[in-house]
Amino acid sequence: MVSFRKTWNSKMVKNKMSAVIDGSTDGAEIADKFTRHFQQNWSSHNDNHPESDPGSALMPDIVGVQYDDFALLDVESANICLLDMRKVQIQTEHILYAHPLVIVQLCSLFNLILKHGTVPGLFSTGVIVPVVKDRHADVTAITNCRGITLSPCISKVFEKCILMKFGHLFEFRPYNLAFRKKIIL
Repeated sequence: MVSFRKTWNSKMVKNKMSAVIDGSTDGAEIADKFTRHFQQNWSSHNDNHPESDPGSALMPDIVGVQYDDFALLDVESANICLLDMRKVQIQTEHILYAHPLVIVQLCSLFNLILKHGTVPGLFSTGVIVPVVKDRHADVTAITNCRGITLSPCISKVFEKCILMKFGHLFEFRPYNLAFRKKIIL
């Protein structure tokens, strides 16, 4: 039984964040500190890049393609992208195991987004969760945390569809190398 518990805990129990961050123990105060920290990090990385406005709801420019030249997405492509998603969020499973008409409706939504060049505002929202960078360093220091954004799963399906169909046309910036395939940093 003891070995079972050890195995279970090593596989299933995640390390929790410290209850003390930069000397604060109040949850609201810690949340405010993380908010300021991540806002400061975001603005310092994007000061030199005016095209990365978080309030912008327009589709990004794709090199060499006009929006009226888009070949619209088909249901099969959208379904392939959905099947390719990791099944760690319950929302993803809701779409995955829903009636096949749901993917048809999603495909219609994605085609309307491409046709009109405007993305719904909720596609650009997310919840930032702090994750400890180095467990051997000071886990109470706010600088030892990085933010992971949890995005709506429908926007993730849309992003996968765009990358599958038009990924070869995107112009990547030098500061955007962390999540590209076949790039070793």
